[in-house]
Amino acid sequence: MRSLITAAVLGMFTVAGGCQQAITDRNLLFVSVEEAVAHAKEEPKTRYVDPRMKWQFAQGHIPGAINLPYQDLATQGDDLIGYAPLIVYGNGGDPTVAEAYTKSLLEQGRKKVLTLRGGLAAWKAAGQPIDTSPEPTDDDNN
Repeated sequence: MRSLITAAVLGMFTVAGGCQQAITDRNLLFVSVEEAVAHAKEEPKTRYVDPRMKWQFAQGHIPGAINLPYQDLATQGDDLIGYAPLIVYGNGGDPTVAEAYTKSLLEQGRKKVLTLRGGLAAWKAAGQPIDTSPEPTDDDNN
């Protein structure tokens, strides 16, 4: 009898734990530069998120972007509260970091998270402005 109860309890935990879906590539929503700019114009709480290292950010980033390197997301992710949608971008050549970062934000329960297709390279190619200040200013709001 005891083993039946134990099995039933363990089964409940397995079922309850299995109800949460893992975040996969299917959960990612990509936007073009044009769509990202439109979001920023239509929704004042839009914020670009740059997961690159601080030295990379200082070499050039989207104006108004928040630089929150991947390794700091767990401890400083609250810096992103109040912004939506969040548009994550990387360098552009390899989307792996931006996509993984987007998945991490979704796993944290963020609802409106988009990934900029082509990253900073696509932003530059579209003729959009680049900022080289080390930190965004209040004037840089999208």
